[in-house]
Formats: sequence, C-alpha cells, structure tokens
Amino acid sequence: MTYKFENLVVSFGSNTNLDDLNSYAKRNGFPENCFHFEKVVQLPDQKLAFDTNSNKRGGGVLNIQPAIGHITEAALFSTTQVGLEILREKEGVPFKYEEKQIIAIDHDGSEITALTYIVKSEL
Repeated sequence: MTYKFENLVVSFGSNTNLDDLNSYAKRNGFPENCFHFEKVVQLPDQKLAFDTNSNKRGGGVLNIQPAIGHITEAALFSTTQVGLEILREKEGVPFKYEEKQIIAIDHDGSEITALTYIVKSEL
C-alpha cells in the first residue's frame, strides 16, 4: 500500500488529534501538516490502560500494555522525518516515553509495521 508520508505511526489517545499535533508543532517552531491519517488498525494482544499520571495534563495518560487475547483499535498515521522529531519531543523520548516498533493488523488481515510511543515501564 502507498502512504502519503514515508514513516508509519500507530497512535491512540491525544496523538490521534491532528489539530493538537499541528498546534504543538507551531508552538515549538516545527512546520505544520507533517501528519496524515491513513486508517484505523487493530493491535493484537494489546489493551488500553491509564497506568501513569501526567502533571502536565492533570490526570492519567493513555498507554497500551501487553494482554494476550485482547485487541485494541488505534489510528495509523503516516508522517515525515520532521513529524517523528515532533512526536519524540512531544512525548519526551527517551525519558518519559519510548519509541517502539509494533505490528498492527489491517482490515484485510495484513500486518503493518509501525512505530508507537508507550510510557517507559520504570515510570
């Protein structure tokens, strides 16, 4: 399949909001419109969890955790190299979040390898 940009990212929570991502980019001196929603995908053996607190957001942050037999829907975005830089800065990689490769399942059952951002396990 052909995507708008060269890098694929699986998002859930606040990173599914393109207006929020573009606003963050603009506030922090990055170009806007580095992200393109592609489709909804499934994450096998993953479940959503609010397992850590964010002082900045004033509450829990959405994360995923391994969970055999669970399926979680998430958004697949394509992004530029600058878009990856925006996400890494926004998520505090490598201090607060870690960037990981994950396998997502498309509607036709095919596997898609993408990056995602999860809360570091020691936090």
